Amino acid sequence: MRLEKILEDSKQILNTMRTLIEKGETERLKENKSEWLYGGQTFTEMVTSLEQGIKEELKSQNIYVDGCSMRHFSKAVKITLSNPAARLLIIPINGTSTLFPGGELPTDTSCYIDE
Repeated sequence: MRLEKILEDSKQILNTMRTLIEKGETERLKENKSEWLYGGQTFTEMVTSLEQGIKEELKSQNIYVDGCSMRHFSKAVKITLSNPAARLLIIPINGTSTLFPGGELPTDTSCYIDE
């Protein structure tokens, strides 16, 4: 697990996403008891912009991004990688996020998990 600061361009996109969430200007997609996927036209455009920026940022480190989605977890969830070769980049937007093992994820950081 590796923690890194988010670049300024990505921070601006995340701040816009936070504002959309706070104003209730998003949609809930694929909702179940513990999580939902964020959606809505403007929010989805922000996700696409974030994904493009992160792809470029990580490409220089030989890390290739396959896709990006934003989820809200309403309670503790166990995130498992279904593909043994998969990696996961987690970026907390609001609230406190904690990984076990690993600890708390500060705002405006990304956590890259490859194990």
